[in-house]
Amino acid sequence: MMLDKAQSLCEERQKIIISKDVKSKCEHRAHNTERNLVRHYQIDGGVIVDKTVQKCDFLLLNDDKKNAYLIELKGTHILKALQQLEKTEKHLWEDLKAYTLHYRIVYKANTHAIRGSEYNKFCKAKNNRVKASTNLLDETV
Repeated sequence: MMLDKAQSLCEERQKIIISKDVKSKCEHRAHNTERNLVRHYQIDGGVIVDKTVQKCDFLLLNDDKKNAYLIELKGTHILKALQQLEKTEKHLWEDLKAYTLHYRIVYKANTHAIRGSEYNKFCKAKNNRVKASTNLLDETV
């Protein structure tokens, strides 16, 4: 289990959890209105440091609701984001198997790939638990 050794980036019942990359203006903002037990991890360069492994940027866990949010902050390469989310899921499967997985992509520029067949196929395979947004994705977890 990889997350056992990792340090959470937020307080246990933090009200707002922000995933933001210093290199990007993209941001995922999670509102923990019920003050559930949450954990927030930097995956890329934190939990998974191996540069040869494709991985997403952040993971947010709502331990009370058993929801896991895999978060990728991207420029325009939506198809690469899908691969990174998929690879992270496989890499952390042991840690995440008790959770319902949700996939989040926040991208910088409008891209046609967000309406393409690969993206739609990914959404269908993930039971439509995929959300993507330009610049900011704001949601209640």
